[in-house]
This record gives sequence, C-alpha cells and structure tokens, in this order.
Amino acid sequence: MYYACFYVNNTTDGLNKLVSFNFSDVNSFHLSRKMSEIGAVATRRGAFCAHPYVWRLMGISEETQEGLVECDDSGTPGMIRASFGTYNTEEEVDEFLKILEEALAACKQEQLPFDPEY
Repeated sequence: MYYACFYVNNTTDGLNKLVSFNFSDVNSFHLSRKMSEIGAVATRRGAFCAHPYVWRLMGISEETQEGLVECDDSGTPGMIRASFGTYNTEEEVDEFLKILEEALAACKQEQLPFDPEY
C-alpha cells in the first residue's frame, strides 16, 4: 500500500492536463526512471523551476530547503509530473496507471534508496 499525494492543475476547460505526484515511501527520482525503463513513459521529475513552492507543498521546512541546492539527483526531494493532451485516450491513461503500478512495485522490490525525511 502506498500513500500518494497528487497535485492537479485545474484548467478553465475542465480538462486536467498536468498531474504532479509523489509517494510517501518511494523516491521520485527512482520512480520516474523506472517508469521510463518499464514502459517508455517520459515524465518530468524535480521541482519544476518552482523549488520553494513545490517544497512547501511537500511540507519541507524552510530550514531544510536552505540546504538543498540542486534538484537533479536522487537525494533531493521532488515530484513527478505527467502531461496529458486532449488527444490522449482513456486507454492511454489506463496504460500509464498500469506502468506506474509496475514501476512502484519494481522500486519496492529492488529496495531503491529512499530518504524518508522528504
């Protein structure tokens, strides 16, 4: 069982095209890479050029934020962002979710490093 936090971008047309998420017990860096390996799913991982805002959403204290410089390695907290278009089908979203589930299981099975402080 995973605890997930989803951050959804609501748009005026009612279509959510961006979904950012992270899990309480899986490193976003490793999960993003694993999704690419398993299903060739391209995601964006990190703080999306909005470091203080993203880290505040994640509940990371300002004191901890001061010690974070880069957001491009497995030791730095971040989210995963998936982008969908109006052309994506329900089947493609279902496939994305299937790959996400497989990647989560693979990360847990391989016991990839995770820093629970984030």
